[in-house]
Amino acid sequence: SKKGKMLPADIADAKLAHGDRRTISQCFQLFDLIHAVTDDLTTIRLITLAVIESYANDNTLYLELRTTPRALGHETAESYVKTVLAAIKEAAGLHPHCTTRLLLSINRSHPLEEAEETVRLARQHLGQGVVGIELSGNPYQGQFSTFAPLLQRQQAEGMPISLHFAEADHPQEVDAMLAFRPDRLGHACFLREDAERRLYASRIPVEICLTSNLITDSVNGTTHHLPRLCASNHPLALCCDDSGVFSTSLSKEYLLAHTMFGLSADQLTHMALHSMDHAFLPPAEKAVLKERFLTYLANKGAPTKSEPS
Repeated sequence: SKKGKMLPADIADAKLAHGDRRTISQCFQLFDLIHAVTDDLTTIRLITLAVIESYANDNTLYLELRTTPRALGHETAESYVKTVLAAIKEAAGLHPHCTTRLLLSINRSHPLEEAEETVRLARQHLGQGVVGIELSGNPYQGQFSTFAPLLQRQQAEGMPISLHFAEADHPQEVDAMLAFRPDRLGHACFLREDAERRLYASRIPVEICLTSNLITDSVNGTTHHLPRLCASNHPLALCCDDSGVFSTSLSKEYLLAHTMFGLSADQLTHMALHSMDHAFLPPAEKAVLKERFLTYLANKGAPTKSEPS
């Protein structure tokens, strides 16, 4: 409990043991637990600062935090967003090498009215720390079709959009998301051959979360799609999903790509450099990040090739 408050039994029984295998539904139970104990703006500020600090200590140059705006007691969802943005600004003074921006997440298991409020907040703060929106949440709850008209309107107005994609074997939804053509797609675990071919043809960048995929048994080490994406020279970025729930870091994700899938230092350097092409940032800011990345590598004596070996 927190502040003398009892948690629901199904949430309180959730464990945060390191290295566990969990289904996607069990992972969302952990997210419910986290939401239950992060129920005031002071805690939200401290968590935001702590997350940014962990990435900064991992030498992350660019971080896109993601959060679903929510009311906390008497505080509104707008206050929640303002608190996170203020913490990001505060962290910029503490960790100037780690550029941090915010995506506002639409939870597909929540009502459309909440999604509309999230979009309103994203529009209000776009260019002031918020750089886009995403659709995420439990893939076994809610329907992409519920939110597609809202997302299409935002897309038409230039809002950067990422979709959690093919986290479950829902071929019709996969087809609809590919037809929607968002700016980025996350995960891409459950793809049939035809859908995988269309993904490669689309050139839509994919956010790969190795540890998350493996822990939830979405794929295993022998069937993971990362080698096929690399072989197709498909645009992608290695990401952490939720580093706390999955006990990982960006460095661990790159190490896993090397140890499990055999990606070389040159390939990983190329991947890291060109993942910045897919950041929800203006071209000039991307160019600055790339230059900082190459300078860092040169100073460390690491490979600086911009093409795969």
